[in-house]
Amino acid sequence: MPQIGAMYLEPPIFTKYITPHGVFPKGTEDNIGIHGLWYYYISALEIFKFKIDGWQYEDEPNKEDTFNLQQLFTSIALLYGVNPEQMTRYWGLIDKQAEILDLPTLPDSFKFNTIPEIKTQ
Repeated sequence: MPQIGAMYLEPPIFTKYITPHGVFPKGTEDNIGIHGLWYYYISALEIFKFKIDGWQYEDEPNKEDTFNLQQLFTSIALLYGVNPEQMTRYWGLIDKQAEILDLPTLPDSFKFNTIPEIKTQ
């Protein structure tokens, strides 16, 4: 039986936003969390725009029930190999880069400053 190898996903690094072209600090390896947070930002921004537009097909379930932003945030942190808490410290830079690009900032309900612990019994 053939063995199945491990799958490796390489998350995007947004080099065009690293200084001097953007506000992301140099030293990507040390600051990988900012790239993860930017990836979350652009993903959540699409969801935010979708919720604002409010369109929905008749036979689709309620879109409000299908978005789990906290899970998206945690999954992106996992993809980048960082603790979700590590990503949260970059919100100021993310908002600044969005402003430079003339993009809206996310509402507070889309931002996570702390990730609740997963409690097991």
